[in-house]
Amino acid sequence: MAKTVEERSAILTRAVTKYLMKGWVLQSRTDEYAQLTLAAKKYGTMARLLFGFWLLLGARRNRVLMLTVTKNGKIQKKIRKA
Repeated sequence: MAKTVEERSAILTRAVTKYLMKGWVLQSRTDEYAQLTLAAKKYGTMARLLFGFWLLLGARRNRVLMLTVTKNGKIQKKIRKA
C-alpha cells in the first residue's frame, strides 16, 4: 500500500538519523531522498612516512550514501566512492 508523502518523509528522517549518529554528514535532503557523505579516515604523519607507498596504492576516498524512500515506504541504499 502506498504511503503518503508525510509518512515517507518520517521514514526517511528516522533512517537519516541512524546514519548521522554513525558519523555520516547530511549533504542534501528532500521528502523522498537524502544524500550523506563519510570522509575517509586520515592517517598520522609517521604512518604516511613509513607506509607512504602502501597508502598511495590503498588510498581511501570519501563515501557517498544515497537514501531513497519508495512509494511503499521502503528505504533503498546506494553507496559509492567519491
